[in-house]
Amino acid sequence: MLPPLIDSLTTSLIANSRRPIKDDLNWVMLSNGAADLNDNVIFFGFEGKGVEPSFVAKVPRLPSNGWIIQAEYERLVNVWNLLGDSAYLHLPEPIALFDIGRQRVLVISYVRGEGLLFSSKKRLWHDPAQVMELSLTVARSLREMHDKAEKELAENEQVPSDFLQNLELFKQIYKPTEKESLAFVELASHFENRNGKYKTLVHGDFWHGNIIRGSLHNTLIFVDWQHSRWSQDVSTDVYLFLMAGALATSHGSPEERARSTVKVLMEWRQNILPAYLAAYGNVDRYSLLPARLGMLVCCVEKAVRSIRDFGYNQFDDLIWRNLLTELVNIPDDGFFDGI
Repeated sequence: MLPPLIDSLTTSLIANSRRPIKDDLNWVMLSNGAADLNDNVIFFGFEGKGVEPSFVAKVPRLPSNGWIIQAEYERLVNVWNLLGDSAYLHLPEPIALFDIGRQRVLVISYVRGEGLLFSSKKRLWHDPAQVMELSLTVARSLREMHDKAEKELAENEQVPSDFLQNLELFKQIYKPTEKESLAFVELASHFENRNGKYKTLVHGDFWHGNIIRGSLHNTLIFVDWQHSRWSQDVSTDVYLFLMAGALATSHGSPEERARSTVKVLMEWRQNILPAYLAAYGNVDRYSLLPARLGMLVCCVEKAVRSIRDFGYNQFDDLIWRNLLTELVNIPDDGFFDGI
C-alpha cells in the first residue's frame, strides 16, 4: 500500500493544492509504529533540495477515519480565512484534501519550531516561574485567536453543542455519584441556557502537545484542529491547557494521577490560575465558566471522546474520570473564586 501512496502524493497534491507547487517533492514517512490504530500516518514533504520539510501529509491508518482529517481541513480553512494575512502566525496552512484510492489525505504546511510537549519533558511544569510565563503567553495567544475567529450570531441562530450528549454518555459509562450528579445538573443548565451574541471557533483539544513555538516569528502556533467546532462557550480551550500541564507532572495509577493533578492545580490557584484568566481577559461576547465548572466540562469531554469517536475506551479516559471526582470533592471554598 505505501509505495503507491507515496508515488501518488506529489501528483495528487499538485492537482489539488490551494497554492502552486513549484519544485519536485520527496516524501519521508515518520516512524510511528507504536501509535494507536486510530492515529494518522504522517509523511513529510521536502521541496527540491530543501533540508527542512515544506509539507505534512496526514493519512488515517483506517480508511473509515477519513472524517477526522476532513473535519480538520474544513476548520483550518475556516480559521485561515477568518484570520487573513496574519493566519500563518497562528496555525498551519491547509494546503489540500484529496483521496488516493480509499485513503483520504490531508496536506498542511510544516511548522518550524519547538513543540511545547518537548519542552515539558525538561520539567517545565515543575517550575512555577516557567509555568507562569508560559501560561500568560498562551492565554493571550488563545484570546487573540478566539477574538479573530468570532462571528456575530444571526437572529435566532442556535449553535449546536454536543456537551449534553457527552454528559449522558459519561453517565452511562461511569455511573456518577450523587454529588457528581448534582454538579452535572448545574453544567447542563449552563449549556441549555447559553447567552451571548457571538460564536467562535474553539480548538477543542487545546493542550501543550498541540502547541508549537514557531522559530520564524516566535509566536505560538496551534496544530491538530480535528476536534475544533463553533461554540458560544470557550471553557474547554481555556481550562484544558492548565489541566494538561498539571497532569504532565503526575505518575502512577489513574487514581494517583488524578489526585496528584488536582494537588498541583490547588497549588496554582493562588497565583497562576488567576493570572492566566486575567491574561485571557473578561468574556462578554461568549461564555466562560468559572474554573472548577469549566474543568469539569473538560473532564467529561476527554473521558468519553475515544468511545464516542471510535467505540472503545482508552487508558487515559480513566484519568479524566477520576479527575472529575477529585474536582467535585474539593470543598466549595477550597479552589478558586469560590468554586
